[in-house]
Amino acid sequence: SDLLEHALTLVRIVDVNDTTLRMFEVSNKDELLGLWSSLFTEETFRIFAEELRAIWEGRNQLDFECSAQTARGRHIHYLLHWVAPLESGRLNLRRVIVVLVDITERKQAEISLRENEKKFRNLFENMAQGAFYQRADGELVEVNQSALEMFGLTREQFLGRNSFDPAWKVIREDGSFLPPDKHPSMLALKTGKPMRNSVVGVFNPIKNAYVWLNINALPQFKEGEKEPYEVFVTLHDLTERKLVEESLRDSEKAYRELFNNTAIAMFRSRLDGGETLDVNDKFLELVGQTREEVIGKPSKRYWVDPNRREQMVRLLKTHGRIVDFPFQLRNKNGETRDCLTSLNLYADEGILDGSVLDITERKRAEEEKAGLQAQLSQAQKLEALGTLAGGVAHDFNNILFALLGNAELARVELPDQSPAMKYIDQTIKAGNRAKDLIQQILLFSRKGIGEKQPLHPASIIKEVLKLVRASFPSSIEIIEEIDPRSGTILANTTHIHQILMNLCTNALHAMEEEKGVLTVQLSRFQAKSADLADIQQVSDGTFVKLTVKDTGCGMDKATLERIFDPYFTTKEIGRGSGIGLAVVHGIVHESGGFTRVESEPGKGTTFSVYFPVIEKEILTTTETNQGPLPGGDERILVVDDEESIASLYQATLQRLGYCVTAYHSSLETLAAFQSAPENFDLVITDQTMPSLAGSELALKILEIRPDIPVILCTGYSALISEKKAKKIGMARLIMKPVSRRDLAVAVREVLDKRKSQN
Repeated sequence: SDLLEHALTLVRIVDVNDTTLRMFEVSNKDELLGLWSSLFTEETFRIFAEELRAIWEGRNQLDFECSAQTARGRHIHYLLHWVAPLESGRLNLRRVIVVLVDITERKQAEISLRENEKKFRNLFENMAQGAFYQRADGELVEVNQSALEMFGLTREQFLGRNSFDPAWKVIREDGSFLPPDKHPSMLALKTGKPMRNSVVGVFNPIKNAYVWLNINALPQFKEGEKEPYEVFVTLHDLTERKLVEESLRDSEKAYRELFNNTAIAMFRSRLDGGETLDVNDKFLELVGQTREEVIGKPSKRYWVDPNRREQMVRLLKTHGRIVDFPFQLRNKNGETRDCLTSLNLYADEGILDGSVLDITERKRAEEEKAGLQAQLSQAQKLEALGTLAGGVAHDFNNILFALLGNAELARVELPDQSPAMKYIDQTIKAGNRAKDLIQQILLFSRKGIGEKQPLHPASIIKEVLKLVRASFPSSIEIIEEIDPRSGTILANTTHIHQILMNLCTNALHAMEEEKGVLTVQLSRFQAKSADLADIQQVSDGTFVKLTVKDTGCGMDKATLERIFDPYFTTKEIGRGSGIGLAVVHGIVHESGGFTRVESEPGKGTTFSVYFPVIEKEILTTTETNQGPLPGGDERILVVDDEESIASLYQATLQRLGYCVTAYHSSLETLAAFQSAPENFDLVITDQTMPSLAGSELALKILEIRPDIPVILCTGYSALISEKKAKKIGMARLIMKPVSRRDLAVAVREVLDKRKSQN
């Protein structure tokens, strides 16, 4: 190498042509002559030296690409072509011609091309949009990172794959499968035309979901050819936008459903001119018009007082929002409704949103409420007075019983021609009038049983339904299923009428927009113990069942638990006071029946009312003094805490031949019976006594001797009814004051019945 470097120092430039002068930007030959090293940069000179070694070793020609610095400092590239004749393997140091070809422009173009290629690669790899190249045969040859993330694939999984691969899961916007030959890239290759803005969904296995893409496919052509050899595809991810659009659609749908289905009338209109832009169904119902009659028309036409609307507009412009502004609205039928409106103004758009609340019924209800409160106060006074009257009547019954009983005994003792007989008769007559008066007082105080009679409810139900059909809207379908042979009950005609009207009215209010089906049924029902497990004071037997069924809104469990509470109501203002069902319950309970309610929200309500059936007609008899009173010689145990009444029982029954033992204490009576239970054939006991009530005493006596009959006497029926008395084992229930004949007949019937059973 040292020899080579030494040899290069001996090389001299002896002549150059003008082209070389221009290439190195020198003005004359002298600047280049002899300066061989000036033709190279330091780096290319060392490389040239190595190439010259090859010539030394036998190659006779050198083509070498060099770079140099011109006299003006410009960097140039050229191709050096050296032809050196060789002799005996060594250089012939004579003149040689060296040809220099300027390749600077080509080299700069190559450098620019490499730089552009690098820039393109950086852009392709780092662009936010997905991109890939696909050949005409469907092979995928280039792809950037964004596209890989969109497809959920690695570069190895993507490259070399064919777009005709059936494993691609691509769908259209309507959800249908997109065949591979219909992909936008394949259509661009087939037609030779760009395919723009094609929206498809591609399954991403990593996200386990479809990614929505906007695809643009640009076919690529070689110069002079008409058929594209590949296609360049860009991908824009629309998934987030799709989700936003879907969310907006859902929000719009939810808003529209809320807007249309809310129970409050709502609207949108322009502030100036009042042009109506949108309304919901409740608003149409309020004004009584169709949507076509409302949209685009001025909303101010509904205002009864135009000045009131102008006042509303001024307030809205000042504050931007109004809450519960009162005004009167006139609907299509000319009816005036009292309303409240709440409004929001969008000043930039000149549009307002508002709601209208119809308070007509509320105002009427407020007026009715004042009257109801006065009625309630009066009812409370009457209730207190009734309680007092009931207590007075009970005590008076005992006094009256003693008075009538002793008068009747006195009448028996006196001869028929006695002058005192007419006075005794007048006393008895006055006593009976007092007895009737006491019954009226008990009825007033709700301690009496009321005026009831045997009746067939089928005919009454049909009469009530005629009234219901006349008063209900035609949109309510009424179905009658009335069994005329359902049975006879002991009830009050007015009460049956009141029950059915209350239940039908409730059903009407429960059916929204007064549309639905009302079914009224009357049938015979055989109740077993299992049916009455949750019903107190009602035994199994045959009942007449009245059912009122509606297809209304129904009730939840919390409401069902309170429906029979007085003044509890779920009705809107003005549609009821909440006492109807309480009245129904009271009437049915007093008649010895019971009620059932079945309801679920949205599934309607079924009310069933059960009245006990009377198997034979109740016949009323008129007391007569003709004929002797029935008597006997049985042993009777009598107890009443009133000494005068106990003595009266004893004297009356002894005159009829009976052997009577009387006590004034229920505890003493129980002790006497326990000591000698076989000494008595019948027990007569008062109900209201200290220490031990008559029904309790009777139960203890029946525990000792289940076969002995017991007659229970009471001054009023609130504590015990005839049905309850029989249920606990009483042979008969007698209401005080009882006449001598009634007592004699009752005692004889009970004793005779016991004998027949034995």
